[in-house]
Amino acid sequence: MKTELIEELLHLWEPVYPFLVDFLLKLFGRERGDFLEFGPFCGGVTKRLVERTGFKAALLVQGEVWPTLRDYLKGTGKYLGFCWEGGELPFPGSSFDLVFCRGAFFFLDGKLLREVFRILTPGGIAVLGGGYGPSTPREVILPIAERSRELNRALGKRTLRPEEAEKMVVEAGLGDCAEILTEGGLWILLRRGGSGEEMGLKEAFRIGEREVISLVGGGGKTTLMFSLAEELTRQGKRVITTTTTKIYEPSEGESPLVIVEEEPERLLLEAERALQSFPHVTLSGKRLPQGKLSGIPPDLVAELSRISDYVIVEADGSKGRPIKVHGDHEPVVPPSSTLFTVVVGADGLGKPLSPDWVFRFERAKGFLRGNLTPESLMGLIMHPEGLMKGKPPSARAFVFINKAESTEAFLLARRLSELLRKEGIEGAIGRAFFNRKVMEVF
Repeated sequence: MKTELIEELLHLWEPVYPFLVDFLLKLFGRERGDFLEFGPFCGGVTKRLVERTGFKAALLVQGEVWPTLRDYLKGTGKYLGFCWEGGELPFPGSSFDLVFCRGAFFFLDGKLLREVFRILTPGGIAVLGGGYGPSTPREVILPIAERSRELNRALGKRTLRPEEAEKMVVEAGLGDCAEILTEGGLWILLRRGGSGEEMGLKEAFRIGEREVISLVGGGGKTTLMFSLAEELTRQGKRVITTTTTKIYEPSEGESPLVIVEEEPERLLLEAERALQSFPHVTLSGKRLPQGKLSGIPPDLVAELSRISDYVIVEADGSKGRPIKVHGDHEPVVPPSSTLFTVVVGADGLGKPLSPDWVFRFERAKGFLRGNLTPESLMGLIMHPEGLMKGKPPSARAFVFINKAESTEAFLLARRLSELLRKEGIEGAIGRAFFNRKVMEVF
């Protein structure tokens, strides 16, 4: 089976991946960004890159390869996976800072080159081709070279000469943006002009000084909370993250310190002391089974806002679904909130009305009809018992349409944003998992 050959190659090249990462980082010049690896030989470079750097990654492979790849990448947290059976790349334009494909000449053509260029961000690069890279030592190559050639031949490797690669680039209309590299293999290097500057969450959300930000809805609230906290602390701010319901206990990478204390006065005192040493702390009342943390009293948040620059509160739960409907007791929004943010998962748009995509499905049937179209979601957001429920009168409303990672999800998110804009509601389309989190504001 071809999948067995690909799996053997994946493991055979283990000693090479760190040197391919060196090759890419030298060309790119930065150690943070959004990375896409695609094609038949994905995984090894992604694993080493995200372990060593601040990159977030996406992998694009054929569906039959995914079981092998998931096992290989177990424990590697900073990636998302997408299936691809050839043709157009399923991402919006300007999605990735660094794109890599090893084994590209098995299937590369001018149309795919243009697709790769389309998804590059301004200032981004793509490296497409095959070989060990210029920095891999001979002693690493020799033990695997013969078996690697045998496996590539069995998989139908196509040999390409540099002049043929040059012709492909020119015919794709990318001659001014490309360079052919022949050291350590044959590679097409694409560079997209521009500065690569990106809009941050603070700017997109129009966040002012000393805000209390409450997050409700579905579709990645916890990821958004810790992403926003990371951005604010990079700007020298002191941030408290917490919940009034329940959240999973964050990793050290998400929050440098977690304080658990049931007594509100003691919790306040410990938080104030901790913020002298840590720019970001997460507060909870107690630890619960299954790795969760319980919430704090909503009235305590006003006190927390006096000892920090920002408080970010996850004010309801959604069991990981992109769309949710509030229960009678939800959301639990602190009265001191100044920014009330509704989060919707764009990956749920266009999907059927079912428990797989909607939390509190039975209750949702009273709000939604048919598929989860932008129009039906607009109705859920605006309904008196819908997603704006619980907003303090003095708080500003904002909608973040998250997980707009695929072209389909992004186009549906844009349709929802047009409907919200007509109602005078501010918001943004984005993907909180990645480093480039904001795609459009409205």
